[in-house]
Amino acid sequence: MTLVMLIIFPILTICGVVQFKILSGFGSKSKKFIERSSLIAVEGLRAIRVVASFNAEESLYRRFAEKQARIVRIGSRSAFLAGLGFGGTQFFLFASYALSFYVGALFVEKNYMTFEDMMKVFLSLEMASMMAGQVIAQAAMVDKARAALIDLYSLVDRKSLYDCRSESGQKHPITHGKIEFKDVKFHYPTAPLLPVLKGVSFVIDPETLPLITNSYQSNELTKDSDQTLKKSTGTRECYFVGVIGSSGGGKSTMFSQLLPHFYRTVQPGGDENFVPAPEGATLEEIAAKEKAYAAEKEILEKKLKKRLNLQQRNGAKAGQIFLDGHNIDTFNLHHLRQHMALVQQEPVLFHGTIRENIIAGDESISEEEMIEAAKIAYIHHIIIQLPKGYNTMLTSNNSLSGGQKARVAIARALARKNLKLIAFDESTSALDVKASRIILHNLRHSMKDKILVFIAHRLETVVNAQKILVLDNGVIAENGTHKELYALNGIYANLVRLQQ
Repeated sequence: MTLVMLIIFPILTICGVVQFKILSGFGSKSKKFIERSSLIAVEGLRAIRVVASFNAEESLYRRFAEKQARIVRIGSRSAFLAGLGFGGTQFFLFASYALSFYVGALFVEKNYMTFEDMMKVFLSLEMASMMAGQVIAQAAMVDKARAALIDLYSLVDRKSLYDCRSESGQKHPITHGKIEFKDVKFHYPTAPLLPVLKGVSFVIDPETLPLITNSYQSNELTKDSDQTLKKSTGTRECYFVGVIGSSGGGKSTMFSQLLPHFYRTVQPGGDENFVPAPEGATLEEIAAKEKAYAAEKEILEKKLKKRLNLQQRNGAKAGQIFLDGHNIDTFNLHHLRQHMALVQQEPVLFHGTIRENIIAGDESISEEEMIEAAKIAYIHHIIIQLPKGYNTMLTSNNSLSGGQKARVAIARALARKNLKLIAFDESTSALDVKASRIILHNLRHSMKDKILVFIAHRLETVVNAQKILVLDNGVIAENGTHKELYALNGIYANLVRLQQ
């Protein structure tokens, strides 16, 4: 009787395998469309005012419904095939019960076995097949777990090319803040055929920059005595550098992406490591040298292939960037970024209090330093008027305007310690003229020995800079002071006339 029941048992196993294979892949496919539809819903709800202002509710709903329809189709097919497989499994399971009882009854009738023995065999195999059936029934859950584990382990096993927690790299002292770009070429990974920088070369040497003068008349500014910091006498002020150019020309790329080392240098491969055999070498020495070179060349080709894959994934940067005479590729990332701060055009504020956003996790920043940074950013007088002051929570429904958010972001950058360079990427574009001038005045007279890089379209922001870089078509077309560039009657002069 055991033999009879075992004959049909493999059929149950085959049904389970077929069911698992049918369901395999459905979990990952449906997961992909669920993520896409969820993204559409989240973006729509987050920007519901923009959606409503364009009467785009129906369009958004159609996009969401299309993704949901794909999920329903995949789910319906998965459910049908799962039901078909499960039904087949159950059919053979109960068919085996019927066959077992029929054969068992014949054996009992002919006294080949007792009824008790028949039930022992039947219940043993029946329980085993039932457990196997229950395991097979969970094939869909197993597939979903497998798809989730693939994503999880791909994230866990991924080796970051830019691990700021790594101890690798040199902690070169950054004292002067001299910045040098040498023939830097760059394209983003999403547009490998569209170069952003086509050979940018320039030097920003604080030692060669002249002292700035108080070009803005402070009569108007001094009315806000609590916000405007007095100029200290006998000390060197900050170094003010302006960067202008057309949109998409690479201004932000240079100071917001490449200088903080968010992209690695990718140098072209070649035979530069080949050292020829010395003169008078024997045939055996030459053969050994060629063999070693062939092995080394194979390694170099593999490295080059890896580099090319790296370029497709992370963009490519050729050329060299130096900070205080040291190539930034040799710096320890944490040490390098500790001396830099970036204020973006669209300020990013986190869910939390204003205090938490300015401190940004750096508990070494004191209350006085935080307030000083807020005063320089011309936001302190607004914060103290709020009911909870610096403990006011910032959420998606907070009452801060775009310009006020920008000033909080500026205060966050200014509160950092050990800074040598601060890049302002159109960060004052959302401010009115008065607020912008007050912030510039405060920055120039409080950021002693620091380099302030202003990336701007509004020339009034950079007109008093000690050095202005004019970026055009991926290269530095002009550089100098406002007077020098205007006298050239070139790109900068045309921009000045356009904005007058």
